Amino acid sequence: MDPNPHNVIPGTIASTVNALTAAASEPSVKRFVLTSSSAAALIPKPNTPLTVTADTWNDEVVPIAYRDPPYEPERGYLVYAASKTLGEQAAWKFMREKKPGFVLNAVLPNITFGASLDPVHQGHPSTSGMLAELFRGNPALLAGLPAQYFVDIQDVALLHVAATINPTVVSERIFAFAEPVNGDGILAILRKMYPDRSFPADFQGERDLSDVVLRKRAEELLRGTGKNGWTSLEESIRRNTVDLV
Repeated sequence: MDPNPHNVIPGTIASTVNALTAAASEPSVKRFVLTSSSAAALIPKPNTPLTVTADTWNDEVVPIAYRDPPYEPERGYLVYAASKTLGEQAAWKFMREKKPGFVLNAVLPNITFGASLDPVHQGHPSTSGMLAELFRGNPALLAGLPAQYFVDIQDVALLHVAATINPTVVSERIFAFAEPVNGDGILAILRKMYPDRSFPADFQGERDLSDVVLRKRAEELLRGTGKNGWTSLEESIRRNTVDLV
């Protein structure tokens, strides 16, 4: 979340291309799965309908991220989004121009909650830490993001597996968007789940009204791994907070 685009974006692009170049030099590599981000497609505009397709890119964020200094702290999220947009675009450009002997698929997770791999040594990193902070009474981190879709971390992992081994997945952007979420909805679940705890007041009632066309394709791939569909928001919040009690 460095607000200086020059510290983030060139390195993101270079590391993506370097990894693809290394993979292309090894004939045994048949699949390359890139972890992109929902931010490579869009930053949702609350309460504004929008159709999201495989051709939706967050191009508008790039000039905003590259505005002249001073680099105000709140620009960090925009720089992150621009790096994900340009990094994934660089990957598809590499495939078009170099035509390596492997398939590229990209997974675009939205805000991600769920169980920590190792609560003792890892804690709750990234966006799962935002939920942990809300559990502890601090809504500031989640309030800094717009209302958007969420996805559980284990569903994200399974979609990476599908992108790796499912032969029908070829040159796809897989949209890991389970269901829309906002701060007030999360608080309602926390209050129901932990009635003896005190939580902050509601702070975010806006909704993400984006119609994510390929969300159904991602759910189909998830079911192909043996799941019955997306992990629910309530279950993901439970997994994210059970070790905090």
